[in-house]
Amino acid sequence: MDSLSFLRPKFNIRPATDDRPYFHHFFKWQSFIEAFQMRGQGGMPLIEWGYVVLVMTFLVTLIISSLLILLPLSLLNPGRVIEKPAPIKRWRVLLYFFGIGLAFLFIEIAFIQKFHRFLHHPVYAIAITLTAFLVFAGLGSLSSHRLAHQFGPYRLVILAVVCIGILSISYLLLLEPLFNTLGFYPLVVKMLISLLLIAPLAFVMGMPFPLALSTLKAEAESLLPWAWGINGYASVTSAILATLVAIHFGFQVVILTAVLTYLLTLFVFPKRLQTDTP
Repeated sequence: MDSLSFLRPKFNIRPATDDRPYFHHFFKWQSFIEAFQMRGQGGMPLIEWGYVVLVMTFLVTLIISSLLILLPLSLLNPGRVIEKPAPIKRWRVLLYFFGIGLAFLFIEIAFIQKFHRFLHHPVYAIAITLTAFLVFAGLGSLSSHRLAHQFGPYRLVILAVVCIGILSISYLLLLEPLFNTLGFYPLVVKMLISLLLIAPLAFVMGMPFPLALSTLKAEAESLLPWAWGINGYASVTSAILATLVAIHFGFQVVILTAVLTYLLTLFVFPKRLQTDTP
């Protein structure tokens, strides 16, 4: 096999696709090491620095976010935060709020790319998609308190997560033919269509966070700073992580990973110890 190593391409030559639209991603770690070792002979221009900077940005974000978010939480009133016996297990709070923060940003970033192809410009796609997610997720959060009285917080979270999964997978299957059918409409009409398509998904995505917060406030108020901090940590790091996943595996994998993460959070919803079993 070593005798044929010269036939292996030094760069990533996989063709770009609509799901993985990175035309300038030729990076391979093996080639990076070889080019860096040949820096004295002009190897540095062969390195795709955009990808390297992205990876370094992710690592720096992990470190700085840990220092600015997690470290103050661990130092701030640790005796009060770590209560024994705690009414709610702290590891549930960590996993749940990290999971929903990661999954929310994954879906948001993936659908910005999906609607970019429909709206034909990144500025329009970002403006419409972010506006729709923020506004309708806010409406979902606002409605969650009233709906929780009818279904109960945990049952409503289950319902919301199931709806998120169904809508996300349905959009993966239906958006492409739908965009092909509606692509000839004027830009203003396509913006309205985009808002209507995102609205139901964003609405249910806005529910898991406030429902868990209300449970913590009633049962373990001392863990509220951890909930906010962990969710903020996930929101900061997941944007870059979603891009890295999309570069290697595509935006469909980003969405499916988010759906799976939402489903897994159902098993760590912050509940009292006597009701830990879902």
